[in-house]
Order: sequence, then C-alpha cells, then structure tokens
Amino acid sequence: MASQFSEKLSDESAKNLFQLSLSVIKKIGKITLDEVKIRNATDKYAENYLRRFCFVKILGMQEPFPLKELYTEVEMVSPTHRIKERIITDLENKFRNERGNFSISEHRENGIKVANEKIKLNVLGAPGSGKSTFLRKIGLECLVLYPKPRSETFQHKCIPVLVELKRFKTESIDLFDLIQKEFEIAGFPESHRFLKRALKDGKLLILLDGLDEVPESKLNQVLECIKDFTDEFYKNRFITSCRTAFYKNYLSAFTDVEISSFRDDQIIQFINNWFYLEKDLKSGVIGLFQTLLFKEGNEATLELSRTPLLLAFLCMSFDVNQRLPSNRSSLYKQALTILMHKWAAEKRIHNEDIYQDLNVELETEMLASLAAFFYEQDKIFFYSKDLKKHIKNFLSETLSNNNLNVSKVLEAIEIQQGILVERSFEIYSFSHLTIQEYLTAHFYNSPMRIHDLINNHLFDKRWREVFLLLTNIGDPNDILLLMLDSLNKRASDNKIISQSIEWIHRILPSSDDFELDACKRTFLASLLLRYKRYDSGFPHQPERIEVYANQLIEVISPTFYDFFILDLKQNMSPKEAIRILNETTKWVKPSINLSQLKQKILSIYPERPLSGMLMGSRQTYRRTIIDEFYNALEVPSAISNRKRNLYDPMLEYMEAFKLLIESAKLSSLTSIRVWQKMCKNVF
Repeated sequence: MASQFSEKLSDESAKNLFQLSLSVIKKIGKITLDEVKIRNATDKYAENYLRRFCFVKILGMQEPFPLKELYTEVEMVSPTHRIKERIITDLENKFRNERGNFSISEHRENGIKVANEKIKLNVLGAPGSGKSTFLRKIGLECLVLYPKPRSETFQHKCIPVLVELKRFKTESIDLFDLIQKEFEIAGFPESHRFLKRALKDGKLLILLDGLDEVPESKLNQVLECIKDFTDEFYKNRFITSCRTAFYKNYLSAFTDVEISSFRDDQIIQFINNWFYLEKDLKSGVIGLFQTLLFKEGNEATLELSRTPLLLAFLCMSFDVNQRLPSNRSSLYKQALTILMHKWAAEKRIHNEDIYQDLNVELETEMLASLAAFFYEQDKIFFYSKDLKKHIKNFLSETLSNNNLNVSKVLEAIEIQQGILVERSFEIYSFSHLTIQEYLTAHFYNSPMRIHDLINNHLFDKRWREVFLLLTNIGDPNDILLLMLDSLNKRASDNKIISQSIEWIHRILPSSDDFELDACKRTFLASLLLRYKRYDSGFPHQPERIEVYANQLIEVISPTFYDFFILDLKQNMSPKEAIRILNETTKWVKPSINLSQLKQKILSIYPERPLSGMLMGSRQTYRRTIIDEFYNALEVPSAISNRKRNLYDPMLEYMEAFKLLIESAKLSSLTSIRVWQKMCKNVF
C-alpha cells in the first residue's frame, strides 16, 4: 500500500518542485542546464520526502497509513490562554465545565491558515497532539498541486525541507550541512551552490521538528544555530515544533501558537479518515464507532479521544474488536502506558533515565499517590511546591537513595510524557481528568484503602467514576459486597429509608424473578419520592427522581424498562392517580376496589379552575388527591407525612444503589451469586 501511494504522488508532486528548482538553478550560472538530470533529482527528492515523512505508523500498527488520507485539520490557539486564570478556583471551574478540554472555548484558527500568514512559526503542543504530523503535512502541501486553491491549502510556492532536530544528538550542529545532504542525496547538481541560491531567493520552507528532542547539553548551540540561520536567510519560511512544557520562549522572533485539542467534529473527521478503506465504508464501522464514542456514559473515553495519539489508539482497538473496550480501567491503563512509555520510546526522546530506580511500575504508584492525595482534597489543580513536596516524600519513603532531584523528576513527567501539565504559572494538573480518576482508583485498590474509600465517599457523586473504575481494577465481587454492606447500613440507620423499605416489602409479593422484583421495588420507591404529602415546592427537579428511578430500572434489567416508564407528571391529578394505580395494582398485595376508588378520586373537584386558585388552595387540593392515592397503596402516614427535606437521604440511597448496579454490570467478573444478592437488596 505504501509504495503504490508514494508512486502515485511522485508524478503529481514533482511538477511544482521541478519548476521551482529549475528557476533556482538558472540563477546559479556556470552550470549546464540538464533538464533531464534536474527532473530526475526533483523526482527523487519528492519520492524521498513522501517515503520518509508522508506515512503514519505508530503504536505497533501493522502497516503505515498515508498521511494525505489520515490527516485531520488541526486548529491553533494562542499559548497565552494558559496564563489567563491565575487563581486555582477559576481553573477548577473551567476544567470541570469543559471536562479537561481547556482550549475548546478559546479563539481557534485553522493551522494551515496560520502557517500561510506567518513567516516564522513555532508550533507548540502536548505529547501526541500532532505537531510532527502538522509539519509533515505542510511540507506535503508544498509538493502537491491542487486543482483549485482552497483556504486550507498552503499557498506559498516553496521547496519543503524537513529536519528532525533529534539528529543533532549524533551529528554536528550545522543546519546548512544537514539541508544540503537532502539535496545531495537526491542528485541535485551543485547541491551546495543550489542550496545557497535557493536560500538567498527565499525559495525554501524549512521545517525544524522536535526542539524538545535536542539533548540538553546541545540545546544552547542548536538555538543559536537556528537564530543565526533564520536571521541570515530571512526571506525563507520557517516552522518549528516543540512540546509546550519544554518551551521557554527560546525563539523570540517566531510567532508561538499551540495545537488545540480536538473538537467533536475533528474527532469525527479523524475517524472517517482512519476507516477510509472500501471494506470499512461497506461494513458501517464508522457510524458504529461514532455512535458508541458519543453515547451518554462514554464521556471519559471521549475526553481521551481529544488527543490525536490516544484517538488513534482507540481507532486501532475498535478496528480489531468492533466495540469500545468494556473494561474502561484497562483502556485507561493502556492510554497511560502509551503516555508513560510506548510513545516516548517510539519518539526516542529519553536521553537518560530521570532516576535509574524510577521504573514505569514505581512511577505509576507515585502518580497514583499524587492523584488520590489531591482528589481527596477535591483538587484537580495544585501548586508546583505541593506537587514537588509530595514527589519528594514518596521517593524518600520508597527509594534508599536520598540524592533526589525532584524538579528533574517533575520536568521529565511533564515534558517527556505529558501526564502532568503546567496550566498556569506554577499551577499543574493531570493532562486528562480521566487519567487522575483512573490513578485514584488504582491507589485505592487495596483492602485497607477500599474500606476507607467506601466509608468516606460512596454517597459522594464526585467519586462516582472512581468507583466504576475500581471495580474493573480489583476483585469486583469483594468490592461490590463491601459497597452493598455500606448501603444496607445506611438503610438501617435512616428511619425514612428503613420504613419505606418495610412498606415496599409488605405490599409487594416476591417472585422467582429477582430482577423484575428489584424493578418493582424501585418504582414504588420513586412514587414515595415523587408524590410526598407536603409536595408544594418540590425541592428537586421533578425529572431528577424519575431519571434516577428509570436509569436504575434500566441498569437492573433493560427487559423491564419500558414496562415501568409511566411518564409521571409533576403534580398529582385525579386522572394521574387513577392511571398509576391501574398499573401498580396489577402486582401489589392490597386488594383495591378500583371502581369505588375512581369515583372517590374523581369526585375531588377543585373549587375553581387551578389557574384561578391561590397557592394555598392549590396545595390543599393536591394534598387531598395524594392522601387518597397513598391510602389506596396503604402507605403509612409515618412515611407520607414526612417533611420534604427528610427525603434527601433516600434520594442519595437510590443514586448510590444505581452506582452499585452499574459497577456490577461494567465488570465481566461479577458473579451470579453477587448479582442476585444485590438485586434482592434493592429497596
């Protein structure tokens, strides 16, 4: 596939390259114009560029992807967006609202449009954000002649030269020499003189990729070399790339921009580009993948996909399995491994170990300790001094050598891996909230810590994702039973929950179908929450009760979902009361004379139209209906006459039970015995 694609582009690309090269050679003088030789050289140069830089092969891909097919338009933002909020609480709010996608609300511009406008451009970005791919695509844009000009096409006629700056690890620091070798290898006549003339006339686009991959010992020399070269040959266009965390305003003459994380439409474009083969189009894999990725409940996976590298990983995984990984913990673990180890190894950016004993396993434990420490304090942003202090304490307790350069450790994690990101001056966070949640769950995966987690946070909605991940990391059955014990204790300690459960079990006969019984009990509990005796200004969104109950029923058994979805109205009316009783009396114990009850309820007439009633009169009218409704279901007055604020624990109990059931459903290792026990304990 690669050779065919390269061959197809060579003819198309060389047209532009030949004309540019010929115009340069004509100005050199004292050189024979052998157009055949020049054409062969330009063909060879284009072929070399296409072969080396226009195919994507990452993360163990079996075959390379053509860049032209895979490339997704990227957008740029100003790096100054990182320092607008200097107060942690402001950063927290923005981060939570946008689920870690910081630059989604910033002013964004098409990357190629920016490259068209700037003569000297410095492209910043996180690991795996697409910096190198962007530079390679700009070079390809120079080579390819498009039939019609487009706004997103690079519009300057230049000969592209891409230099990977990591080559300075082994080669002398001489940009002119490196560039000349590219033309010499292709067979350009008088390559040294050709390059000099091309630079003098401003015919080149110099792409300098990976400033962060230059060894620290050579960085100053390389920077001076770039500055001198760009100053001397200022007529040419220059684009450099560097990891955001590494960059310290080294190139003051360049315009700094940062690659923004993917928006939803860019994710969709990337997926469409990835599955471009005819077999993919016929199989419907694109639509299936997009539907699952954007499905409610997959927000954390969607968050990861805003980074191109991790989206490529998701595409590869989906291509093999035709589904998103059911074990999200395993998915996030693989994503973390890519950031920590695999991507760094492929890019060969590790010049030396940050500390010889700090291997991937130990680093994971350190990051997990960090994540949990700050998550426990409800912090997703933290000051560098607190971060360094925690790293130092962890390493001091774990490793025997106390000669620790904590700043170097933090720098390596930030620059090489991009797991920790400096969001503002001296303020850090994890690159993805999902990564912090996964590492927090990893930290609590031990017998003693699990007890503390459940006791302190089972009823805290902020910890929901941590619990869902934890049951996929450890033994789900042990964890689920501990969660169930905590729920049962909460029920026995709270009067309204225990009395409600007692009423539900008294009026509802048990059957052999434990899932159906659990759904029935959930529905009855929702009636207590929905229609309370003092229901004048319902303190919760009416939909909230219904959604919780409906979702819990759906998680327990989708088979019975439609049976219990009655579209409950906010305010009880005679018709509403009769409609619900018609359904519930089919399976509860009380023997109700529905015909008499209907007459009694329908005889409750309002004094005047509700719209003309005072608030107090409307409340009295509705309470009368609710009283008859509860009497029909034999609801004890001790429950029905509760004040509204005493129902909050029951709402929390229902939500925590939903978390328990979802955790069990997400784990493929949940035993039938544990599943039955949970269903039998739902209310």
